[in-house]
Amino acid sequence: MQFCVDPARPATQVDVYWRQDAAPNHVVHLRRAGPSTGLRLEDVGITAKVQGLHGLHLQLRGGLQAFAEECSLSDPVAAVIPITGSFSAALKGISDLERVLRGEAPGDDLTAQQRLRLHRALSALDAFQAKATYRQVALEIFGAEAVARYDWRTSSVRDAAIRLVRMGRALAAGGYLKLLAPGQGALAGAAGRPGLATSAGSRDIGT
Repeated sequence: MQFCVDPARPATQVDVYWRQDAAPNHVVHLRRAGPSTGLRLEDVGITAKVQGLHGLHLQLRGGLQAFAEECSLSDPVAAVIPITGSFSAALKGISDLERVLRGEAPGDDLTAQQRLRLHRALSALDAFQAKATYRQVALEIFGAEAVARYDWRTSSVRDAAIRLVRMGRALAAGGYLKLLAPGQGALAGAAGRPGLATSAGSRDIGT
């Protein structure tokens, strides 16, 4: 993926584009097809685009993305499916593209419970990086009543706060990329290896 980004633009105003090999179930690989193909590139629901060295990187409706290799917007296109490696992931991406073309949202990769856990992990990470103690993290996420219910040193809420901080740190260290991979174990993999959990910080975990 090679294209220029204006360094003067704030990060929050820059569109994020994923490589197809990094997120095969979120980025559909498209190529120019024969003239008899009914679907043109400009008809796939483009919401943003950027020209790269070898093609167009596209953002589509519903958060889906596509890489159109050496195509113009008026070209008829077909999806490319790898035979090995990311075959099943590519099929999932094409299925989501079909849903988008029908006016539907792409399939959701995470359950509501998984999304809540991710939200809590990132909230815990933000608080921890702002020098909050684990007790303060627990207060922010679970509330004062849950924190006060049991003795803090043996509280399950304390353990949950520590685990959420560890998960947030693992996500920030690159574990978030596993969320882009297909499979039910993506969320667990994103939390990192057990060994990473020991690096949650030098702060006294009882505080």
